[in-house]
Amino acid sequence: MDVEDSICALPTYWNLAFPDLFIAAAPEPVYDFFQIQKMEDFLGGYKIVFCSNGEDCVDVGISVGGDGVRRLVVDSKPFEVVFVKATQTKASANNKT
Repeated sequence: MDVEDSICALPTYWNLAFPDLFIAAAPEPVYDFFQIQKMEDFLGGYKIVFCSNGEDCVDVGISVGGDGVRRLVVDSKPFEVVFVKATQTKASANNKT
């Protein structure tokens, strides 16, 4: 799948899509949802939050289980991320270079 360069001018919300329970993007929140928010104290950084009923949002962090597997969890310490623009003009999921 080739992805064109674009700028997201509007917020994107992550929801659980029923009945399959897949995570899907939507232009508006529906009940409980995930959202990417800009962090005030982390220059150029973002965090993922989970919002219940569209009002109370809590940070999503990472927990490492006894088996060494990292899982996303509701946590008071957010998992901080920085998005970097791709350097190639075309991106493909099937590119094996």
